[in-house]
Amino acid sequence: MIPSMRHIRKAMVGAALTLSAAVAQPQVTVESRSLQDKVHAFVAGITEGEVASFDDPLVVWRKPVCPLVAGLPQEQGQYVFDRLTAALTRVGTTLGATGCRPNFFVVATPKPESVLNGVWNRRFKVFGDASPTLIKRFIETPRPVRIWYQTVPTSADGSPIGTTTQASNLTGSQFDGTPTYEHEGNGLRAEFVSTNSLLAVIAVIDLTKVGGRDWGQVTDYVAMAGLAQIDLDAKLGETRTILRLFSSPDDAPGGLTDWDFAFLKSVNRTDPVSRHQRWHISEEMVEDLSH
Repeated sequence: MIPSMRHIRKAMVGAALTLSAAVAQPQVTVESRSLQDKVHAFVAGITEGEVASFDDPLVVWRKPVCPLVAGLPQEQGQYVFDRLTAALTRVGTTLGATGCRPNFFVVATPKPESVLNGVWNRRFKVFGDASPTLIKRFIETPRPVRIWYQTVPTSADGSPIGTTTQASNLTGSQFDGTPTYEHEGNGLRAEFVSTNSLLAVIAVIDLTKVGGRDWGQVTDYVAMAGLAQIDLDAKLGETRTILRLFSSPDDAPGGLTDWDFAFLKSVNRTDPVSRHQRWHISEEMVEDLSH
């Protein structure tokens, strides 16, 4: 039986659609893999730990965050406070109730070294047990925004271990990794027995170095830097992130980007004691950025 032209055209169309699907599928797979690779590199870079690593847990908040802004005129200070709390709320951060004890300090000053040296000389417990060399390096590093992370050992349920330190003591820590813990039996536990968690964050803004910057950008930079202990000197490549504000000012975004929001949301959603935390953060970011 000789096929009609209608059957021939139908067969040709079906073959074309099959060929198109066969060609399109690898492209989608390649694009998805490329995004995954970029996200993994971003997370590994800013958190200073390989995504697939079972060690070195990411230091994050395990308690409500209570911001305080100081050193700015009332209107400007209120703007920074409102924008910061709005960003924290949007990414799912648990905020302290009205009247809470501040633990996220944002201090603006034209003389950050003088202020920090004065605090150190008066023996306030801002820097905790950190070495004088580390403290001096932090104070003398000329950054537009200095970030000091105060951490505390916490158990798997988030309660402090062997300490009664209050957030107002502002004990410091540094980027030298955190202890890892092994199960007494065979192999690794799926979760850390304990981790270091953020007890307080101090963001010191140098007003002589942020002149001309939009305060929305500066505030979003502080939000990104203050919700997890991250490396502010990480190589960012072409990633669109507010962390580029001072390293690549001409190419910096106007505020928190989709990548920033995806990272911060994932940090708040993932289990802070899971040995796979970085992997889960990365995969959730890929999922968010794919839509």
